[in-house]
Amino acid sequence: MQKRAPFAWDRVQQAATAGSEMADYLRPANATQSAELSAEQKDSIFIRDALWTLVEDGYDGLWRAGAWLFGRGVDEHVPPLLSREIARKK
Repeated sequence: MQKRAPFAWDRVQQAATAGSEMADYLRPANATQSAELSAEQKDSIFIRDALWTLVEDGYDGLWRAGAWLFGRGVDEHVPPLLSREIARKK
């Protein structure tokens, strides 16, 4: 059985090579190379990403529940994702 795609496989390989070369070219000179991650670090990253996905997927329901409780003032009680409160200087 032959896999079909709207592009040729050699074009995919060219794109992968070009992407790697571009990443090397665009990397700042003072950037450090990342070391190989341990299995524990990979597991931690997976758990972090899975937790964020759950938060992101459930945020809409949380916001709607907040809107039901707080009405138009919902944004004061349920802030947008990735927002933070910045302390103002006195």
